[in-house]
Amino acid sequence: MEMHSLGRQVHDNHDHHAKATAYDHDHDSDRGRLRVRVGRRRLHEIQVLPKRRLQVFRADPRRIRKLQRCVRQLNCVGPREKVAGHVVVQGNHGTGALPPAEEGNAAGTSLFCFTVATSQGVTGPGVKPGYEQHLLNLFKSRKVGLCACDAWTTYEGARVSMGSWQAVVNADMFIKVWKQVEKEQTYKAHDWTVKVDSDAVFLPDRLKQHIQALRPPKDAPVYLRNIDFKWKFQGALEVLSKMAVEVYLQNADICRHHLSHNRGEDSYMKACLEAIWVGHMEDFTLLNDKATHPKGWNIFDVDDCTNPSVVALHPYRAANSWWACYEVATGLKKTSDFVGCGHRWPGDACSMTSKRVHEDASSGLAEPRSLTLAWPSQLRRKL
Repeated sequence: MEMHSLGRQVHDNHDHHAKATAYDHDHDSDRGRLRVRVGRRRLHEIQVLPKRRLQVFRADPRRIRKLQRCVRQLNCVGPREKVAGHVVVQGNHGTGALPPAEEGNAAGTSLFCFTVATSQGVTGPGVKPGYEQHLLNLFKSRKVGLCACDAWTTYEGARVSMGSWQAVVNADMFIKVWKQVEKEQTYKAHDWTVKVDSDAVFLPDRLKQHIQALRPPKDAPVYLRNIDFKWKFQGALEVLSKMAVEVYLQNADICRHHLSHNRGEDSYMKACLEAIWVGHMEDFTLLNDKATHPKGWNIFDVDDCTNPSVVALHPYRAANSWWACYEVATGLKKTSDFVGCGHRWPGDACSMTSKRVHEDASSGLAEPRSLTLAWPSQLRRKL
């Protein structure tokens, strides 16, 4: 059997069984066995004869009935879904967790990293629009963050709207960005592609250590689940193997046509990767994201940066607090070197646990101890 870019598809090939791959475990011997799901519920387990191609439709009652008929007849042809070759599914259909590779068969650690900068993008409290360019200037001048990857680039973003869930709706913007990644082809020269937010304090060398410890299989389509929160995949740090990028790019238009865009790009990307049968491995120490913390955190606080195993810490949108977190993470400074967050002045990084205060503490410029990342209607004060 020849594997299509979309993973679970039977093609015309006499050598059906011999070419089955490790991540095609739902196909069986000379009669392929394909599990079709709608949402999280298994709808059917279908036997697919060799030399047949099957089309799976989205979860809509009319298409489900049509699917049931065509399964019985093994004749899945519709007005738009002629049996030309694509399997389209929606929901949690991924191949599941991949086991570590055997000795000598693990993926390499070469990293191609990119970020997206928007000149007038949405910001949090105490940070002005255009902060991303200041951060990029810092990365370039000091060779830190994504500039410490084996290869890196930046893409221009666009201002996006806010969703009702208090997060940006940016799926469409990143669909276009991935088209640029495909056009430039840089990812093909590296083992991993990393999409990282510019306001994440990112340590590429640590990521390489984590990849070595995980031992992902070489040449397998796999993405890394990065945090133990809700859907286990936050967009501040997205790590995809070269094969996972290949599979996504070959099927990007299918996801674009069949998945909702009214969401954050991380939710969209995870749904797409799992719908096209990209496997995953888990490492919940990859990302520390304050947005997943209980209320009361401070956007300028560097206490989280002391964890030696975390690969990326998010968000640090002011250049001074980004650099302060980097210094703490790399052992150049301690949290006690910074003022307490209840005593910080505008422009300061701070520590929630530090007792340090400015000598001129009577100036009245100190900010509230808790400065949670919030949107304009929720700000306590505007700097």
